[in-house]
Formats: sequence, structure tokens, C-alpha cells
Amino acid sequence: MPTSLLLAKQGTVALAHSAEPGAPVVEDRPRRARRTAGRARAVRTRSALAGALHRVADAVAPAPDATAH
Repeated sequence: MPTSLLLAKQGTVALAHSAEPGAPVVEDRPRRARRTAGRARAVRTRSALAGALHRVADAVAPAPDATAH
């Protein structure tokens, strides 16, 4: 508990000092272009994996008991 209080105080002080007029300014990074090819590959991979998992689940699922009512 005392350690977390000490770290919380240090974080609060650092945050308060970042609002001073002479504080350093960090420029925003330019946004990266979206990659649609990678996304399409991820969708195909996810779809193929889902199909394979369904087949595995069907294979290991217990057979329904025909005599049970």
C-alpha cells in the first residue's frame, strides 16, 4: 500500500508539471495508412480456422443417444 501511494503521488506531480508553460511538447505521430491486404488475409485465416474448429468439435462430440426420450 505505501509503495502504491508513493507512485501515485509521483505520477500526479509529473502530470501537474506537464501543464507548465515550459513543458516539452511531443508532436503527434502521423497516422499510418490502413493495410487492407493484411486485413483480408486475417478474415480468410479466421474463417478457415473457425471451419476447422467446427469440424474438430463435430468429430469429438458425443453421439446422441437414440434410445433416450
